[in-house]
Amino acid sequence: MHGFLGSAQDWRSTIQYLPANVEVHCLDIAGHASNQHLIFDSFEQYSSHLMDAIEALSEPNVAMVLIGYSLGARLIMHGMSAPLCEKLNIAQIIIEGGNFGLTQQSDREARWRSDDAWARRFESESLAVVLHD
Repeated sequence: MHGFLGSAQDWRSTIQYLPANVEVHCLDIAGHASNQHLIFDSFEQYSSHLMDAIEALSEPNVAMVLIGYSLGARLIMHGMSAPLCEKLNIAQIIIEGGNFGLTQQSDREARWRSDDAWARRFESESLAVVLHD
């Protein structure tokens, strides 16, 4: 799973290094790339949607490895800590740049203010200008 503002295509250069007998599925997270039309109200819904998509691709008795970066990692971690992955035969997860989020209310409020300021910039400025910062 890719990170924020990414897409399934972000993994293209990495996939070439996997063994030929490994079946690979790269998914776009809801709100991104081919799934940009899917917008949910909660992190739980985003994670649940992702786990449902993974379940639809899974094969009985075939163990899988989930790999996530940043937002993708956090969605996987959330799915693993909630009962969202019970039906999946997961052998391993690989997390890069993921965390469970902020635990202190004051930190969450400060992050909310920061995220709100970024969201306002995304609405009013070009993507190139915002991402340059």
